[in-house]
Amino acid sequence: MKKLSILFAIAIMVLTMSAGCGKKLAPDDVLDNMIKSSIEDVKTYRFDGVLTAKTTTPDPSGAGVETTFKIDMTGAYDGTDKQAPKIDAALTGNIEVQGLSMNVAGDARLLDDKTYFRLRELPALIPLGIETNQWFYTNIDKTSTEAGVSSLSLDHMATIQKLMQEYRIFRITEDLGSAEVNGVKTYHYKTKMDRDEFKAFMEALAKQQGQEFTDKDRDDLDQVADNLDNMNMEMWIGQKDFFLYKLTMSVPFKSDTEVVDLSVEMTMKDYNSNVQITAPEGALEYVSEGLGIFNDFK
Repeated sequence: MKKLSILFAIAIMVLTMSAGCGKKLAPDDVLDNMIKSSIEDVKTYRFDGVLTAKTTTPDPSGAGVETTFKIDMTGAYDGTDKQAPKIDAALTGNIEVQGLSMNVAGDARLLDDKTYFRLRELPALIPLGIETNQWFYTNIDKTSTEAGVSSLSLDHMATIQKLMQEYRIFRITEDLGSAEVNGVKTYHYKTKMDRDEFKAFMEALAKQQGQEFTDKDRDDLDQVADNLDNMNMEMWIGQKDFFLYKLTMSVPFKSDTEVVDLSVEMTMKDYNSNVQITAPEGALEYVSEGLGIFNDFK
């Protein structure tokens, strides 16, 4: 289940990192054209977003324990050099557990095969032993190996983009007319995941990344698809340039032990404007030991 969830998250990320352009088309064709031309047309953009996850875990009283995690993000993407795409993001998070509220804040940059990060605010209840306002970095391939997943290489991104053209995993279910997003006129659509296309896409993606797809994986994929049947997604696509200017998504994930209500809202703007993302000065290497616990620095 973890592997499939990661693959799905990567696919959604590639979608939000991509948008295309073309002539006025029927709604489903607009969506296809947006994905197809994203590889060539989008160089840079700026983004704002909010991700909220509400987890309900049963307790002996039957009432359930609720945990809410919310993260606000703002930043920029630079894919001008297709051999070295870059992301810069400022993140502010809040965690609420049974009336207790904690705030965290930090920054992250992905470039040159490294993830740079720093914490600007950290609750005293989370003693990570990390100095705030100090930049650290970790090698993306190394971190991915330790986590037991494949890194998002350029070849993987190209594979995802190609497969998203082959499989129509999103279907437009309702045309909501015209709307403005940050002053840009857009087509506003409600969309839904096509269950069969989604399953075929995920299996093809796993195989393209060299991962064995077992009967258990197929059972897990059916469970993920059951959850995604209840997903609500809306897209706002530019009427002139066919870029993706806004994306919202909400979906409940249910298991035997908990329910997670996940919602995402992303807005993109300033497409193909000047974006400069550089490595921070004075960053220290962040070294992991054991079960992903980072406690040694060089």
